[in-house]
Amino acid sequence: MHDENDRIACGSSPSFEELAGRGAKERFVAIGIEPGARLCLADLAGLYDRYGFETYLYFDEDLAGRSPLKDDLEDFRIVPEAARPFMRLPVFLRTMRKHDPEFSPENVTVEVIDCGTLEETYGCVLRPRPYLRCLLLGPGK
Repeated sequence: MHDENDRIACGSSPSFEELAGRGAKERFVAIGIEPGARLCLADLAGLYDRYGFETYLYFDEDLAGRSPLKDDLEDFRIVPEAARPFMRLPVFLRTMRKHDPEFSPENVTVEVIDCGTLEETYGCVLRPRPYLRCLLLGPGK
């Protein structure tokens, strides 16, 4: 008989839905993420790859603090992602590496603004999707 810790020790990790907690906020806390926390962008990218939650990086502190993600996505839906004051993590990393081959996510800090669940429709199915919103602070912050 194996428990969850055995699975992690053997190299496989639980999915986000299998983490301890009831709901997205408690599951984020289970992996050390909560509003106000600061972390290295490389560490955040590793958690994104491991657990698959949506991650949005904000460049504008005022926007990040005043409106919910759902409203921002709606307000900027016709704006190309590269022109928005926020960007999904993989798009940001791809863009930075394209424009600056020396870019290193290890040198960038983000602050967690909030986390939760977005309701997304795929075909005719409503599917909850965990998300994380972070403010990009830059190097050495």
